[in-house]
Amino acid sequence: MRESVQVVNCSDTYNPAVLRLQGWLTERGATVTLFDRQRPPKPLDLLLADEVYFSAIFSWDLPLLVEGARAALSLGKRVQIGGPAAEHNAPWVEEQCGIAPWRGPHPSAGLHLDKPRMTWTSRGCAQRCPFCITWKIEGELHELPDTAWQPAPLVMDNNFLACSEGHQERAARRLAAAQRSVDFNQGLDAGRYTPAFRRMLGRAGLRLRFWRFAYDHAGAWPDIERALMDLRRAGVNWNRIRVYLLYNWRESPAEAQARAEQIIGNHDQPLAIPWPMAYRPLDWLHRRDFVASQWTAQQVRDFRRYYSRPRLWRSVTWAEYDRGFPRGVPAGYTADWNTVAFEVKTAAGWRCEHCGHRHNPAAGYALTVHHLDGDPQNNAPENLVPLCQRCHLHWQARWSPGQLMLPTWPRPSWMAERGWG
Repeated sequence: MRESVQVVNCSDTYNPAVLRLQGWLTERGATVTLFDRQRPPKPLDLLLADEVYFSAIFSWDLPLLVEGARAALSLGKRVQIGGPAAEHNAPWVEEQCGIAPWRGPHPSAGLHLDKPRMTWTSRGCAQRCPFCITWKIEGELHELPDTAWQPAPLVMDNNFLACSEGHQERAARRLAAAQRSVDFNQGLDAGRYTPAFRRMLGRAGLRLRFWRFAYDHAGAWPDIERALMDLRRAGVNWNRIRVYLLYNWRESPAEAQARAEQIIGNHDQPLAIPWPMAYRPLDWLHRRDFVASQWTAQQVRDFRRYYSRPRLWRSVTWAEYDRGFPRGVPAGYTADWNTVAFEVKTAAGWRCEHCGHRHNPAAGYALTVHHLDGDPQNNAPENLVPLCQRCHLHWQARWSPGQLMLPTWPRPSWMAERGWG
């Protein structure tokens, strides 16, 4: 009888290591079932397994990993644990469940996937940033041979520009031959960026969906500014340039705001878009924000909310921004929108009218108000429906006024009640 193995991705994100593990185990004759954070294995599932693997990318996923590992162990199952967070926090994990996490690359790491979403052309990092996990578990930067990586839309190298120029060009040409455009999702090191790199990508035929850089401290601004100005002079639009802005770490809110404003420059003609990244310690076990000594939880949320939305910071200044609830009015909405939206949500008992979930931003169910006709100036009662962010995005993408609704898409009752039947 084939062995039954369960593989659990404890993180809310795509995990190629889990998929490679699934393929590797299948090649060895096992029957493999995948589970994830949204659909963890139930006790009956664990009971039917011979062995269970748990993987966690982020430290705040470790409590779920430990809970699952303990449950499997209590049923007498073989358990293996891995992932960056588990490896970095190995002493804590072993103390909690008595199992030492896997260290270093797993034998499945060399397995190629069918249409992977992300790839690495190099591993490790030349930098030693104290807040980063990469160099602590992957060590020094090392370039991977072509046989060890596959082209994919997301390139996750931690410091691609620290690689040799030969490696950069070979990788760029290989990526371009596969899909023409990619996203260097981890950001580029502005201190190593040169116009020659931009020109090399052009020769290779590789287009970056976004140009991303990392701005971790004030001292890095001259390099960031130099890179941004070169891209703007080369004709790259500001909305294709994103700058990861580390905040909530070793500076005050005012200092972080000053750095965000440097990235924006002129609000009417921005230089680039800030991408706020709130610092969390590498052993942080909570899904809520970590709050540094000079910050409050509200400031951490407000900073992220304001500076991650160009429509917001282009319509109101930081000084004008209403930091409580209701918040500042986005461009295009009526001046009384906050009051109108608050009344609609209150009348609905702060529940989504489609799925019924209560307002719970931490769980991904922030209550919003949807304009059925797509016009933010039309606040007629029959045009407004309270929907959680998930249902809001779902229906906004699925249907718009004047569009024929397919028979397989049943019209919800709230739509018919508002005259859209």
